[in-house]
Amino acid sequence: MRRILVLLFLALGLAASAQNSVVIGKLSGCSNTPVYIYEVVNGSLSAPDTIRPNAKGDFKVTFPVLDPTLYVVRFGNLKCNDIHLMLLPGERVNMEMEFVKDYDFMSLKSVKGSKNMTLYQEFNKILGADLDRKKAINQEFQLATTTDQRKMELSNQWQSLETVQRINMKKLIEKNTSCLMSAFLVTFFEEDIVAYLPLYEAVYDGLKKDYANNSFVKHIGAKINSMVLPGKVAPEIAMKDPEGNTRKLSDLRGKVVMIDFWASWCRPCRQENPNVVRVYKKYKDAGFDIYSVSLDKDKNSWVRAIQNDGLEWANHVSDLNGWTSSGGAAYNVTSVPHTVLLDREGRVIAKDLRGAALELKLKEIFGF
Repeated sequence: MRRILVLLFLALGLAASAQNSVVIGKLSGCSNTPVYIYEVVNGSLSAPDTIRPNAKGDFKVTFPVLDPTLYVVRFGNLKCNDIHLMLLPGERVNMEMEFVKDYDFMSLKSVKGSKNMTLYQEFNKILGADLDRKKAINQEFQLATTTDQRKMELSNQWQSLETVQRINMKKLIEKNTSCLMSAFLVTFFEEDIVAYLPLYEAVYDGLKKDYANNSFVKHIGAKINSMVLPGKVAPEIAMKDPEGNTRKLSDLRGKVVMIDFWASWCRPCRQENPNVVRVYKKYKDAGFDIYSVSLDKDKNSWVRAIQNDGLEWANHVSDLNGWTSSGGAAYNVTSVPHTVLLDREGRVIAKDLRGAALELKLKEIFGF
């Protein structure tokens, strides 16, 4: 379908700069398996192109490519890892793939014609390392005779293998920060982005000049900018209060502000609220304020909790989207309670201060 649409655009003269990129593939270890190729568009997968290799496993497909494009390659009903395909306009890429049935693993055996895919082949090798040991660990773990102590030992062995894998992936990306495929590979560390922030920054610095408009490079830049680290200006939040009025975080510049991410259903949040109320009363006249962002979905529960807990400050906001709150997303909030303390210029001082730690920091700031 995608090729038909692109050809239509070409006919209309709207995509004259597209160049044909050719993928020549060979698939072994899984006869009569169709190959599904999905284009990644704005983080989602398009409808697939279905390729049916011949009896020898050979296939060839042509894509009109306007800009560097990432594809996801899947293999019939096989429960194996995807292969990710990065194509530049006009490239001719040869790939040989082998299904390793004993491990449900699709191995990228060889690549020619693409620097990006050569890098991905090295990444695929890291993913496929230690398969024998991992299978043995998993089999022993599942045995009814395996003791709890032995299960702990096996879990530690598995974790050690995973740690080595992540170290090797990181080293590989560090050596190839100017290769566009690294903009995709670095997202493997997305769930631990704080620890891997220097790696994100290295990849972004290596690619932003030549690929500033690439979606993956933009994504990396946005992730870096959204990191809430001490000394950085806090991202803006502009959300509605219970009366429907928009309240902006930046309107509180000139005050020391604590952003408090919470929810009415969060027991630790509610337990902490009396302390938050106490420090607010103590320091509000000295220039301290609170900007509360609720991760509630039910407005009545949110408003009732504000009233019941005596949260007397004015800045209570929520979009009632729960964990998909835009405010929470701007600060990478994955659990509550979560706090961010800002100075008078809107820069981050510290995160997750509660109880005595919060009061100690405010005493340091205000002098009493």
